[in-house]
Amino acid sequence: MAAPFLARAKGFDSLATEFDLRGILNAPLVADWRHALIARGFGWLCEAGTLTTAIAGGGTTGTVLDLEQPQLVLNIPSGVAMVPLRIAVECQIGLQTIDAQENEIWIGYDRTQVQANGTSTAVTPTNLRSDLGGQTAPFTSRHTYTGDGVATPVISTLARKQAQSDLQGIAANMNVYQFDLIYEPFNPPMIVGPANISVYWGGTIALTGFAQASVLAFPSTLLNVLS
Repeated sequence: MAAPFLARAKGFDSLATEFDLRGILNAPLVADWRHALIARGFGWLCEAGTLTTAIAGGGTTGTVLDLEQPQLVLNIPSGVAMVPLRIAVECQIGLQTIDAQENEIWIGYDRTQVQANGTSTAVTPTNLRSDLGGQTAPFTSRHTYTGDGVATPVISTLARKQAQSDLQGIAANMNVYQFDLIYEPFNPPMIVGPANISVYWGGTIALTGFAQASVLAFPSTLLNVLS
């Protein structure tokens, strides 16, 4: 149940009730465990791509997915647990020059290790509680790998999307504008560090995109109350 987990996460002497009801304009508000942890400062957002500047997909080639060069990584150190709340990827596919071009988005996690920096750019996670802007996240994040990180990542799939173009007529007339994926699990996994969540996009043609990852991150010792 949620209440024992939240109560012990805060070190309460006694267990709270299952739901916390508060009046807002004389109406009851029911907060689930995700919102309760966000209210306590355990929620974080990481992004790849800004405004109109998208991140190129694929590895060094700029097309085909490369497991060693993700587009966004959230590194979970030892002693930290992470729960993905929502991971969204929005891509713009380039001009389809031939038939049967393939495009992919892949979201997964490596339960064995963090991803090395390789050649990449640091991301500053922002707290999902807006008045806690000065907090430092208990994990690190990076985006836009153009040089290899870990040489042997072992990725378990959380979500993926794959599409293939079907060209009818002249290639220059074919362009696919929308290609996206939203991973918003009802029963999210609890990923214990050292580990990482990796987000990829690419295919057989150039694919640029943006990603936003909202997660919970807290000391992994708090999971012991659930076992």
